[in-house]
Amino acid sequence: MDGDRDGGGRDVPTRAASAFAFASGAGAVVLLASWVGTWSGTGPGTPDADGFTRVRTGAFSVTVALNAAAVGELVGRQVSDVKELVTGRNLGCTEALELRQIRQECAVLWR
Repeated sequence: MDGDRDGGGRDVPTRAASAFAFASGAGAVVLLASWVGTWSGTGPGTPDADGFTRVRTGAFSVTVALNAAAVGELVGRQVSDVKELVTGRNLGCTEALELRQIRQECAVLWR
């Protein structure tokens, strides 16, 4: 996924591991406020797929909206817009995301 944040036009910065989360007063690990917002990007699709075992798709868009949340809570949603090249059928989906873990330079989200 490309790294532009809607409205900001900035690349997603590289952060030190300690910058990904902080402990709240209750000791819960939560996302930093700088991660809250709507992020969008594009994927390459699968235009060279065989069309039988794997669907042929063009480039697609993905939007991830993140809210302030602690590990174990719903943190946001992901919306993808993936179109099958032959039929134009939208294979994308909308998924709720749970914040499962924050470790080193990664936040683990589960759908």
